[in-house]
Amino acid sequence: METDMKELIENLKNGLDKLPNGSDLSDVGNIIGIIVAEYVKKGNTLNDCDFEDFNNGLKHGLSLVDGTHDNPPIISELQILRDEMNKQITILTEQVKKIGGVTGLK
Repeated sequence: METDMKELIENLKNGLDKLPNGSDLSDVGNIIGIIVAEYVKKGNTLNDCDFEDFNNGLKHGLSLVDGTHDNPPIISELQILRDEMNKQITILTEQVKKIGGVTGLK
């Protein structure tokens, strides 16, 4: 599946590169959701671990920048962004579940 993952990454790069100036996180989440859903629709299967790993990777990256990784949480703009990304991930997960062909999702 490594080849498929490379294709997914390339499609994500291309899709995100096309975002116009003035785009916000909902636009980024939308592009990611569409591209991941198309990836799954082509017959690639994702399971709970894949989505959990994706979610944890986003949370980890944000926590490294906003200072919550090794420190007690503080309210910051990046923490608010992290919360928004978590909402987008939940929406993405639900959308992928609806298209079918996804194994292991509850």
